Amino acid sequence: MKKKFTLIYLMVLLFGAISYGQSATATLATVTGTPGNQVIVPINVTDFNNVGAITLKIHFTKGVLSYANIINAFPGFTPLIGFTDNSVSLVWSSLTPLTIPNNVLAELVFQYYGTPTELTFFECAVASGTPPVNIPVAYTNGSINPDQTLDNKAQIGTKTAAAYAATVAVPLYYPAFNDLAGSLTQKIQFDPTKLTFQSLVAKGNFAGALASSLNGVVTIAWSSLTGVNIGSPGDTLVLNFQYHASGDVPLNFAPGSLITTTGSVNIPVSYFGGTIIAPLPSGNATLGSFTSCQGDIIEVPLAFSGFPANVSSFSLNINYQMPKLSFIEVLDINPVGNLTFNQTGNNLSFAWTDLSGQDINGTFLKLKFRYNGVGTAAITFGPGCTFTVLPSNPVLVTYGDGVVTPALAVGNNVNIGHKQAVSGDVVQVPVTFDNLPTDIGAVTLYATFDNTSLSYVGAPVNPFGALIYSTGNTVAISWANITPTNINGTFAELAFEYNSTGAGCGAPITFTDGCEIANVNQQIQCMNYHNGGVNMMFKISGILKYDGPPIFAALPLSNFEVYLSTSPEPVAPATTPLAVRVDTAITDANGYFEFWALNGTYYLYGGQTIAWAGVGPPDVTNLRRYIAALSNTIGTDVLRQKAMDINQDGIIDPSDVTPLRRRIANLTPNPNYLAQDWFYQNPSVTIDCANMGNQDVYGICSGDANGSYPDPNL
Repeated sequence: MKKKFTLIYLMVLLFGAISYGQSATATLATVTGTPGNQVIVPINVTDFNNVGAITLKIHFTKGVLSYANIINAFPGFTPLIGFTDNSVSLVWSSLTPLTIPNNVLAELVFQYYGTPTELTFFECAVASGTPPVNIPVAYTNGSINPDQTLDNKAQIGTKTAAAYAATVAVPLYYPAFNDLAGSLTQKIQFDPTKLTFQSLVAKGNFAGALASSLNGVVTIAWSSLTGVNIGSPGDTLVLNFQYHASGDVPLNFAPGSLITTTGSVNIPVSYFGGTIIAPLPSGNATLGSFTSCQGDIIEVPLAFSGFPANVSSFSLNINYQMPKLSFIEVLDINPVGNLTFNQTGNNLSFAWTDLSGQDINGTFLKLKFRYNGVGTAAITFGPGCTFTVLPSNPVLVTYGDGVVTPALAVGNNVNIGHKQAVSGDVVQVPVTFDNLPTDIGAVTLYATFDNTSLSYVGAPVNPFGALIYSTGNTVAISWANITPTNINGTFAELAFEYNSTGAGCGAPITFTDGCEIANVNQQIQCMNYHNGGVNMMFKISGILKYDGPPIFAALPLSNFEVYLSTSPEPVAPATTPLAVRVDTAITDANGYFEFWALNGTYYLYGGQTIAWAGVGPPDVTNLRRYIAALSNTIGTDVLRQKAMDINQDGIIDPSDVTPLRRRIANLTPNPNYLAQDWFYQNPSVTIDCANMGNQDVYGICSGDANGSYPDPNL
């Protein structure tokens, strides 16, 4: 009988705690305020039943508010107050508990200096009962926003910049102002990376106003002994900025803006910001881009768009990347005007004039190149490019560079191997081909190496009799045969002595410009070049386990996929960004996996390969106990917390209980069960010149709160 009574008592406590946790709330009001005046923010609470201790901490924006005092506290609520320049704390406890079903706990009074600010709860706690036990409370943040409905108004103007680096005159004026102003302090905030404040011009009654600029804020000060009407049409403060941006730049009032009477009484004012609008580009000059194979001849268009029809001259400097590209000639010159052209090294310079003004929009000419590889080759606009329109006005132009990207070949791979070594070793690095046609007649390869870590010794493996030699830090390989030859497999092995005292931990060996593979008909092959080296890759290894501890065993997960990726898994409810998969491994019978990767930071993922299991009524009980802050098997286990967010809204609350129960009972439809069947830890691994072992990863089925996989009844 005693056991039955105890069980009933515990159930009452459990469901009572759950019920309480669903209803208690604390809410900061959202209010409007007048800059320069005080503002009152109520703290509203509901279902604070038998509460004996309250700690509320509230964060706000420094400089926008300063705490003044507390008023209208609920009877019996006499907290200790602490505050800083960006927070206020209310701490209260009493042997006489309070019950506040739905009322204002207290009202906070702040001095308000303008601009919006969030009011945010943090590190709060409310306790009830004897001994006191923390109860769950739903906290709702508030905010203070400037009152935009006042009779007196201040306005920053909106202006368009004439051009990049131009001076923009922005007015600050008062379109409606009913009171006589005796003094004024205005703070205008701007982005100093996009604007430079130059000067202030004070007009009308604002004569004598002064301005200074610091850290992106212009401060304007003005006063009058008699008081004047600053809303008259001629009263304006003009702020001159130099514009050096690529888009629109907002101008806003900053905290501390204040207008007072001659008696230093604050005048309520609604403040409205302005904008400097970017000048519309007057034209676009664009170089075409291509995806090409080695040996391709490409014709890169130089195209103009958006220019007015009276362009009178332009000068262009175009640079291209040698020796990846070889310039051949200029094609299809636009017939209008007079064009001169000059080539010096890798620079192509053009000067064009037409004193009558012309429409130059469209493809103006083409630049003919041969793409030699290896890798991407840039074609860019250089310094000194200018355009003018009649009579001789400069034009704001947007320039778009070109690039030649190597085409991804189908097959046709040439690879430099990856080898491990210790200092003093002579290591043989293979150069291999795969998926090449069998009629190859010529090979030319250049591979640069780190000569602070590697010394070329020779080519002990050279089955095709290629000419292989070293010059400086480059190994050259040359081979030709009039008979069609299958060179797939190992073409040569390059021997190097490794010296670990060189720069960095690895020694790269990299294909460079001049590489070319051709068949017996002298047709150049489109190739994929894969670099390698010595000690460039290191091992990441670990065991994939089930998250069974501390109650159940951490079973190894055999024949599961493990992914090596470049970015972390998004946190629910987010779904992006998606990680780029670098490699995939399959765990062995002991759950072991390994990868080989270059230096850098990676993320490990697990992949589901078997069915969802291990979930039953004990998991529902543990989920409810977790929500009620009672002892449970979820605790601080981040992976289990992730697996118990059944509806994937980013929090664990009662809305997760019903879809879990429905799935256990095989009830359909079950639209709120949005969690995937399996979840995995997503640890990061940084390779820095060393193998990274013991990188264990845990997985768990969604809803398995106690880690009892595969038995749902434990």
